[in-house]
Amino acid sequence: MDKIRHKLDAGFARMGEFIYKYRWLTIIVVLLSLIPPILQLPHVTLDTSTESFLHENDPAIVDYNEFRDQFGRDELMILAFNPPEVFDFSFLDKLREIHNRLETEVPHIEEVTSLINARVTRGKKDELIVEDLLEKWPKNEIELQAIKNFVLDNPTYRNLLISENGKFTTIVIRTNNYSAVGAESDDDLALENFEEDFADETSTDLSTAPREFLTDAENSEAVAAVQEIIAGYKSADFPIYFSGSNVVADYIKRAMQNDMARFIRLTLIAIALFLLILFRRIVAVVWPLLIVILSLLATVGLMTLTGTPLKLPTTILPSFLLAVGIGYCVHILSLFFRRINAGEDKRSAIIFSLEHAGLPIVLTSLTTAGGLLSFASSGLAPISELGIFAPYGVMIALFLSLVLLPALLAITPFRPVKIPKRTSEKKYTGRLDKFIISFGSFATRRHWLVLSISALLIIVALVGIAQIDFAHKPLEWLPKNEATRIATQKIDTELRGSISMELVLDKREENGWYSYEDLQKLNEVGQFAESIEKPEVFFGRAFSLADILKEINKALHENSDEFHAIPQGRELIAQEFLLFENSGSDDLEDFTDSQFSKARMMLKSPFRDAKAYKPLFSSLKQKLTEEFGNDIDIKLTGIMVLLVTTLDEVMTSMVESYFYAFVIITFLMMLMIGSIRMGALSMIPNLMPILLTLGFMGWFGLTLDVFTLLIGSIALGLAVDDTIHFMHNFRRYYNESGDVSIAVQKTLEIAGRAMLFTTLILTAGFFIFMFASMGNLFNFGLLTGFTISMALLADFLLAPALMQIFYGTKKS
Repeated sequence: MDKIRHKLDAGFARMGEFIYKYRWLTIIVVLLSLIPPILQLPHVTLDTSTESFLHENDPAIVDYNEFRDQFGRDELMILAFNPPEVFDFSFLDKLREIHNRLETEVPHIEEVTSLINARVTRGKKDELIVEDLLEKWPKNEIELQAIKNFVLDNPTYRNLLISENGKFTTIVIRTNNYSAVGAESDDDLALENFEEDFADETSTDLSTAPREFLTDAENSEAVAAVQEIIAGYKSADFPIYFSGSNVVADYIKRAMQNDMARFIRLTLIAIALFLLILFRRIVAVVWPLLIVILSLLATVGLMTLTGTPLKLPTTILPSFLLAVGIGYCVHILSLFFRRINAGEDKRSAIIFSLEHAGLPIVLTSLTTAGGLLSFASSGLAPISELGIFAPYGVMIALFLSLVLLPALLAITPFRPVKIPKRTSEKKYTGRLDKFIISFGSFATRRHWLVLSISALLIIVALVGIAQIDFAHKPLEWLPKNEATRIATQKIDTELRGSISMELVLDKREENGWYSYEDLQKLNEVGQFAESIEKPEVFFGRAFSLADILKEINKALHENSDEFHAIPQGRELIAQEFLLFENSGSDDLEDFTDSQFSKARMMLKSPFRDAKAYKPLFSSLKQKLTEEFGNDIDIKLTGIMVLLVTTLDEVMTSMVESYFYAFVIITFLMMLMIGSIRMGALSMIPNLMPILLTLGFMGWFGLTLDVFTLLIGSIALGLAVDDTIHFMHNFRRYYNESGDVSIAVQKTLEIAGRAMLFTTLILTAGFFIFMFASMGNLFNFGLLTGFTISMALLADFLLAPALMQIFYGTKKS
């Protein structure tokens, strides 16, 4: 193994000589190779939608897309109003004005619904009339009171357009299902929507390419337009609550953009200050920053080139790559400037730097990439993408550090930096070295004490881990005082829900939903759903094809409440549906297909932690089985189902990614150190910090979500970098001296400072996430920085103690 290392070191030395000789050619070739991905940066896209957390081929996404193709978008923007009196002329005038402006000024919308145009179904002799509630504006208070009584008594509007107590009313906005991208004109888009009204997914023209659903950018345009309109009306005396899952997603996207820019700025400032203090040269700041910035741009450019948008979890990628990449540069620069300050020429300094730092940097980059690669198989799309592109970014940073950085150093003039005698480098570094070495000396002398304390901490951590819980609650990522979060909570309380779950029941036969028995079962399922009350969650409203039919039947019987029921008889049901269609209303299309083989039920619920929905799902599935058995195909979909599926994938991804990361990195450690025994021992100080962090989360009630699940694999991949330096040097000096304490002392004397400085860079890079506007990123930064800090302490204390215990005082 030592012979192989010597050959590899010699190879890196030859590479340094080649780069120095052909420095300008190297720079030109490397920069040219980076142009293709960097040119893609103007086309970078963001996606913070709920469905973006899952892969396109995930069964939940396949079902959701089929639902949207058939029935349109289930995500609604909701404006809730709480005036002194809803049924007041001054308020209704303002409501009508806002309604009309929304219809005419907001792009990408399909429908705006409020009390202004709420559907009224009434009978007139043998005729069925469907009209708008305020199609005829009331002339006096008597007519207005009659409208109020009608609305409050009508179950169709309850918790959709009016709260149960009549104090809140809403405007509900449904955006277009499909993107306008590709439509040549507004007329083309209108024609497309017109044709869509009369087409089912079963009659799709196979020659036509699948249309793209409304894009994240178009959703943001619609949200921004609504916000601009309501800003002119909203005041302390006239509150307007604006929410919906797509409104929450838009806020997250804007926060993500602002946070990412802030993270990059702060990381670059921290890196620049660190490099300036460490090397006292401007060029030692400029060139490393160029290296890490190019690495970042190339990585994001490749994501854009492959059509992969930036998503919320990939927000960490820029700061992560900057911090990791700068660590590689520091190792090279520290050796390079040590030689330059000693009076050597650039050629010798470059060759020496690559010869001594090249192999360790490659090894540490492999373990970092290995830890990240464990995410590649995740069922969560952004986590999987992080597991693909982050290792690529690490490899780009490695390549540029080993190739471009030496070439840039070769073209830069240098002079030795003289250290004043009063603060000589030797005196300064001597004190720092002594401080670092003292950890190792204590650990080798009191190894059983160190091991006992470590074991006790692990036991306490395991108790905490047993209490840890999983969660997926996007709304709680928002600050508590943020308007969107406040609005969502208000709407959830007053109107019993702001998001929905969708049921699609497919009888797989034409006119299957003309059956009285099945419609009655559907009605009973809806009533049962509204009766379910679980901790924190409930179905605030169920609405289905059965409710529309009851509304029709009542209208055809002189609006008598006695006939607000499913009519008996297949022919009568078919006739009533036909009358409704002939009335000019197209509302049936939202709840059944043209063949009446499918029926939809919409179930409203508050925006809560996805875990809380599971008992609801369980009760509902049991009721559906009781009513329908296996006679029809039933699919649960909608935003709620996507949230629950995401939570399930969080749990699966954590187990899989931690297992894969452990296996990959353990194998690499054994291979790199050249010893199975030492490779296995080296994993103990790397696993302990992760256990401590998970235990900390359990004790303090912090949950595992799509962000905190990243901590283990990322921290493991980074923590082993220091362990590699420790074990690599320890083995060398132990073979020379045969004494563990001497080997530990020399190891920390040679590698201790580098381990300390790279850890400081990484922890600073992760602690910067604590400046995020969203709590999930704050927790991620705090916990990951804490884990990496604990990993350094484990390398300074636990690793020497283990070496003392397992290798003894003298080599046998």
